[in-house]
Amino acid sequence: MRIIVLFLAMLLFGCAAIEKQAKPEISAAKKLYRSNCSICHRLYSPDVYSYQKLEHYVDKYARGISVQERQSLLEYLKGASKE
Repeated sequence: MRIIVLFLAMLLFGCAAIEKQAKPEISAAKKLYRSNCSICHRLYSPDVYSYQKLEHYVDKYARGISVQERQSLLEYLKGASKE
């Protein structure tokens, strides 16, 4: 029984450590989302919206960002959206 509990604890902590090691470009895009999008409104959780809706909002409202920033932001939102 102890072995099972130990195994589950190791699995849980191992998954948490892996999750914290996000790709640097995703972290940068997430920071961009937080800093840029929160200027005009509260931050909405991307997993509430479809990717198509989020892409529409980026095209409509995020006009002051570079093409590279837009691409990074859309990649982040695609991974975080509900679809």
